[in-house]
Amino acid sequence: MLYRHYICFLILSVFAFPNALKAFQSDSLCVNGLFKHHMVLQREKSIPIWGTGKPETTVHVSLNNQRASATVQPDSTWCVQLSAMPAGGPHILQITDLRDSIFIDDVYVGEVWLASGQSNMEFTLGSSLSWAEEQLHADFPNIRFFQVVHGMNNQQQHDVQGSWVRSSAATAAAFSGVAYHFAKKLHQEKNIAVGIIQSAWGGTPIEPWISEDALSSREETKPSVIQARESGAQPTQLYAKYLQDVDAFENASEGLRLGVHTLAYQDQHWKKVSFPLQVSSIYGDETAVYIPGCYLWVRKHFDLSSLDKDATLQFDELEGKATIYLNGTEIELKNAQGTSQGLVLPKSVLKKGRNLLAIRLRSLWATGAVGHSEGSVSLLLGTKHIKLDGEWLSNISVEPRYPDLPKERNNPGVLFNAMIAPLIPYSVQGVLWYQGEANTWRPRDYQFLFPLLIQDWRIRWQQGYMPFLFVQLPNFGGNNLAPADESWAYLREAQLMTLPQPATGMAVSIDIGDATDIHPRNKKDVGLRLYEAARHIAYHEDNVYSGPLYRRMEIKDHKIIVYFDHARDGLISKTASVEGFQIAGADNNFEDATATIVGNTVELTHPSLKNPTTIRYGWAADPKVSLYNTAGLPASPFRTDK
Repeated sequence: MLYRHYICFLILSVFAFPNALKAFQSDSLCVNGLFKHHMVLQREKSIPIWGTGKPETTVHVSLNNQRASATVQPDSTWCVQLSAMPAGGPHILQITDLRDSIFIDDVYVGEVWLASGQSNMEFTLGSSLSWAEEQLHADFPNIRFFQVVHGMNNQQQHDVQGSWVRSSAATAAAFSGVAYHFAKKLHQEKNIAVGIIQSAWGGTPIEPWISEDALSSREETKPSVIQARESGAQPTQLYAKYLQDVDAFENASEGLRLGVHTLAYQDQHWKKVSFPLQVSSIYGDETAVYIPGCYLWVRKHFDLSSLDKDATLQFDELEGKATIYLNGTEIELKNAQGTSQGLVLPKSVLKKGRNLLAIRLRSLWATGAVGHSEGSVSLLLGTKHIKLDGEWLSNISVEPRYPDLPKERNNPGVLFNAMIAPLIPYSVQGVLWYQGEANTWRPRDYQFLFPLLIQDWRIRWQQGYMPFLFVQLPNFGGNNLAPADESWAYLREAQLMTLPQPATGMAVSIDIGDATDIHPRNKKDVGLRLYEAARHIAYHEDNVYSGPLYRRMEIKDHKIIVYFDHARDGLISKTASVEGFQIAGADNNFEDATATIVGNTVELTHPSLKNPTTIRYGWAADPKVSLYNTAGLPASPFRTDK
């Protein structure tokens, strides 16, 4: 009972922050935005429900056979606490006062997990490798996602925008790919409803996800908190302006107004280009003109001597959101973009003599292409094949560039305030976390920042050592938009060093990244590896839940014997020889080691090294690795030369 009263006190104290109740100035009965139709409540944990109303009135809450009441406080806040419930449903949650009633139906009790982090957590199922298969089997009405709307704020907020959506072929594409595969496995194995609260935002470092109070407790980060406060920046207003600019980009029509798609338009000052017709290939290192996004216009003039045959415009490769114009007329694409296109043209569109093909390509983060090689675009006139190769003309500045997000999005605590604080203390089983790419520029700080976030969230949720499962960064070799170097190895090390925190688990992904793409598309294996960690840490099953983790080493007879945890049934290599190990002597000059698996150990040698002292495994941004345990989980990179 004391705990239940404390939770309500915690909720009401959050509302005491200045400006916290701006959204609720009326006396109408309101409930936090998490409480909506199709919601999932955490089983076997107490259920806090909170909102606002008219001061001194009584709010009545009923769910299943439970009833509770609370008096609305002078600051318009109220909170009730229901007892824990077993899995089941559907139920109806009813909230009433003397004037208003709120009915929330199709409420299930099951497992609730918070999925947070940056773009690889936000990366959609529809963009992942498994979507073609999952689309056919995504109808799981008892897998439900609540996707928190992006926002940033200097003050802790008490309400959140979003809605609960049931999984189906029509809805699942928008879900986090990682969280979906985790939820699907959990749902199938436990046969209960699963709710995922998805609160993630691409490109964000860890600092804005930690509360200002927690960051102020560390000498390393306290100055940044003070600096942000003294700057007077208003991230909420800045983000509102950003959204207006995004809307202006999405609705841009300057090209059409100027007649860029017509033959009469004068393009003599445009840039001369050739295949591939892709922003990053045409403009290369001039990333400031096309990152984060832009509209690329390309034009091609060609001549026809006759029009007596049926005509087809053929694109062997067309990726991204493109609009095609022929002599000023839009040609409708018949297939999903990203596939080849054969567009049958009405004869009225073409003309004898000079013709113009104009293409408007919407590019975000350098995506999209109109052909990758000569011959990718052509015109078929009967049996005649006219390649539209050679010189094209391009322009990237006809229409507005996609706006940059306000740099204040990275200020200490602003995402915690807007996207995490409003969720507290909604009962959850645990947290899924995939983040770190945006902190590789200062990876050693992650050694204290990541444990600080975990401790901060646990203190505020007041659910003890709620499980905190995270993804170690995958392999990535870098590209012209996102360079990668040894700092990625140091960030992975910082993540590994977080495991001594109670009730934490790490899904190693060093083998399923993408050498050239910071957003690997294999999200299924990531989700399944997180589930293996959850089986042990959250559900107390006796399973092998982690890949091999370095325990200790022994130097013996010119070789080093390496011992691992999570290798009780032995180790295996997925290549003919074990890859990824390096060995060095006192000079720290590392050489590739000859590695031999002996039971649950690995023996390392090098023919020219008689006195080895230290080793590394997978110590690079994009290493070649092959060590697994018999459960098929990969070993984490590590080093002993600290």
